[in-house]
Amino acid sequence: MRLRSGKQYIAKDPQGPTTVKSNNSCIPISKPDNCSGKTRSMSAQFLHTTSTWLFDLAYYTIICTVLFACISSMMIITNPGIITLLDPAAPQNYYDVLGVSPLASRKEIKTAYRKLALKTHPDKLGNVYIPQDVFITIREAYETLSDEDHVRCTYDTANNIEGLWAIGDCIRLRREYNTRMDRQREKEIEDSQPAPQLL
Repeated sequence: MRLRSGKQYIAKDPQGPTTVKSNNSCIPISKPDNCSGKTRSMSAQFLHTTSTWLFDLAYYTIICTVLFACISSMMIITNPGIITLLDPAAPQNYYDVLGVSPLASRKEIKTAYRKLALKTHPDKLGNVYIPQDVFITIREAYETLSDEDHVRCTYDTANNIEGLWAIGDCIRLRREYNTRMDRQREKEIEDSQPAPQLL
């Protein structure tokens, strides 16, 4: 029988050593006994079983990771406030963004903002991508609706939202705010002017 290397295999004696003939020289090779053959087959079987197990572990780990990412992203994206933010065709007002009623109190607005901010903050999302302007819009909505009453009232009036105030209330609130700001500016001017020196 000829080996792949081109050498000829010659078995002289079934009980004696096996030889490989090459260029008229014989090199004795020890014959594997039954125990080492079994050991080799068992180790090959063990390695095959282990590699199969490791492959399965890696495969199912990847599948579980992908499923977790999909489920968590669906939980975030199915929030009604986020859906309206991601859909550019949807009409948006700050109440819809935060998911509150136009009659909501400041406390309700603050609670809704905190929940939504935790769900959409770029540091909290991990692999889920939501554009950064979504988080900015949520912040603007909170700042506008939790600001002083005249700001929220002006926003409601400008966007034709029936909120807590009528138009007359908005005008009154704006006048009160302007009066307060005028008094504060006058006081700052008086405080910044040096006191007259007596000679």
